Amino acid sequence: MNDGEAGYAKTDTVGRYDRFFSILYLAGIAAVAALFVANTHIGEHYVPPQPFAGCYETDGISPLELTPSGILRSAQTDVGRFKVVAPVGGKHGTLIEATAVDVVERRGRAFFVKGAGGFLWPINGATLNVTYAPDGQMQLARRPMAACN
Repeated sequence: MNDGEAGYAKTDTVGRYDRFFSILYLAGIAAVAALFVANTHIGEHYVPPQPFAGCYETDGISPLELTPSGILRSAQTDVGRFKVVAPVGGKHGTLIEATAVDVVERRGRAFFVKGAGGFLWPINGATLNVTYAPDGQMQLARRPMAACN
C-alpha cells in the first residue's frame, strides 16, 4: 500500500464519521421536536373560566366567587386563582384547578383563605364539590352573583 492509498482510506473513514455524526445530530433534533409536539398535545387542556364564573355557596361558609378572570374570592377578598380543566377521554368530568388557596375549619365552619394549597374540584354548571384536608367535603350550589356581594 502506498501513501496515496493510505490517504484515501483515512479520508473515507473521516467521511463515514462525518455522515454518522450528521445523522445522529439530525436524529437528536427530530427527537427534541417530537417531545415538544407530544408535550403540547398530551398536557392538560384548559377551557375558558367564563361559563363557570359565579357565586357558589352552602350553609356554614362564606360564599366562594369564581371570577371570569380566574380569581377565587371569598368575603370580598382574593383567596387564590383557578383554571378550568376540560374533561379528558371519559377519565373525569370538568375540574377546577385551584391554586394558592387553603380551606380551614374553625368551630365547625369552613373558610377559604389565601395559602399555598392546590386542589382539583369537580364542577358542573350548578355545583362545585370541594374537598379539603383532613377529611372535609362540601357541595356548593351556584347562586346569582349578587349573593357574593
